[in-house]
Amino acid sequence: MMGNNPLVSVNILSFNRREELRNTLTKVYEQNYKNIEVIVIDNASIDGTKEMVENEFDKVKLIALSENIGASAANLGFKISKGEYIMILDDDSFPERDTIEVGLKSFMSDNKIGIVALKIYNKYLNVVETEMFKNNSFSFIGCGALFKKELIELIGGYSEDYFLYHNELDLSARSLKAGYSIIYNDSALIVHNFSPRSRGVIKSDILKSEKRYYYFFVGYSIFIIQNYQFKYLIYFGVKLIVNRLIISIFYSYWKIFFKALFDIMKNFKKYFKKRSPFNHENQKKYLNLIAFIDRDFFPNYKNH
Repeated sequence: MMGNNPLVSVNILSFNRREELRNTLTKVYEQNYKNIEVIVIDNASIDGTKEMVENEFDKVKLIALSENIGASAANLGFKISKGEYIMILDDDSFPERDTIEVGLKSFMSDNKIGIVALKIYNKYLNVVETEMFKNNSFSFIGCGALFKKELIELIGGYSEDYFLYHNELDLSARSLKAGYSIIYNDSALIVHNFSPRSRGVIKSDILKSEKRYYYFFVGYSIFIIQNYQFKYLIYFGVKLIVNRLIISIFYSYWKIFFKALFDIMKNFKKYFKKRSPFNHENQKKYLNLIAFIDRDFFPNYKNH
C-alpha cells in the first residue's frame, strides 16, 4: 500500500515547445504536493528548450538527446526516476494544483492498480479527451497519467516500435497481461494546452495532418498485430485499412496511405514475433475502438 508521502517522479517529454514547457514546469512546482522530483527528457529541440531549462529550473533533471527518438524517449526518464510513483506529462500539458495529491489516492483502493488515467481537458478544443475511459478503463492519454514504478520496472516502458501514437495502448495492454489494473480518476485534472500553432508551425487543423494520419495508421496496426486474437486481428485490421482508405480518398493522402501500408508490411514479421494475444476478458476492453469513419477527419458525419 502507498506510504503517507511517497516520492513522485514527474516525467515530462519535450520537443520544440519551449514556452509551453516553461509554463508546465511552473505549474508542476506550484503543486500542493511537494515531495516530487522533476525530469525533462528533451527530444533534440532546436528552439532553446534545453537552455531555458538549464537557466531557469536548476532543480530539474534534464536529459537532452541528440536526436528525436519519439515517445520511447520517456523510458530514459523512467530509468532514473527514484519515485514510488511516476507522473507523465507532455510539454504542453500541466496539472492543477491538487492533481498529484488527488491522483495518488486512487492507488489506495487496490494494491494491483498499476496505472491511473487522469482527466485531460483540452483547452483549445474545449473538450475532455478522456471521456471514453469513464465506463471502460482500457488505457490512458500520455499527456497526463500516474504509474506505479514497480509496474514500469516489471514490464518496461514504452515500446520502441511506436514512434508516436498508441504507445499508451501498448503499455496498457502489457500492464493488464501482467496482472495490474487501470482506473480512471476524473477528479484529478490535467490541462492540455493544445494549440494549432505547434512547434513554430501554424496548421489549420493539426488533427488532420499527414504526420498524425501516418503514425496513427502504423501505431494502431502494430497494436492489432501484437495483441488481438486472430479473428479480431483480421476484422479490425481490415476495418482500420478501410478507415484510412476513406480518408486518403477525400483528402488525397494516397502517397502517405501507401507509405504507411508498405512500412507495416515490411515490418510485419518483426511485429508478429512479439505477438501476445489478449485473453477473452481483456480482449473485450479493446473491441470497437475503430470506426469506419474517422470523426477527426469527418466531424460532421452521423450514423444513419
